[in-house]
Amino acid sequence: MSDAFVDAGDGRHSAAARFTARVPADGSRIHVACGATDTPQRASHLDVPVQAAGANAKASSHGYSMLPLESDSGVMAINGRFDGDSARTQVTVNGKSAAVVAESSDGAYFAVGDTAHKGRNRVVLTQHGRAVSFDMFEAQL
Repeated sequence: MSDAFVDAGDGRHSAAARFTARVPADGSRIHVACGATDTPQRASHLDVPVQAAGANAKASSHGYSMLPLESDSGVMAINGRFDGDSARTQVTVNGKSAAVVAESSDGAYFAVGDTAHKGRNRVVLTQHGRAVSFDMFEAQL
């Protein structure tokens, strides 16, 4: 992979490492080029569809929301009303417990760890006996 590159709009990056892509304001697609470093003119160009945050409207109606794309940092935020005591908050990813690393009155932050896989993942927040679920996507090109 060291002889390949990925360009998601901000210049070429080695395909052997992580890269960051900016999601357009309309949330529709990310334009990506992939190719061999020695023949960039033969790069493949892809339009990767992105599910807009509005797709989580059902979860948002319960007072909680979460961005649908997994963060490069490995820590995700769930926004909503919390009591600030992370000991009473549980998060699972694909049925496996995820560590809640911080909580404030308006957000809980959890470490994804090795619980996620490429593609669609299911996140479940349990707070005061109520469960709310979200889709979280880990990019796969």
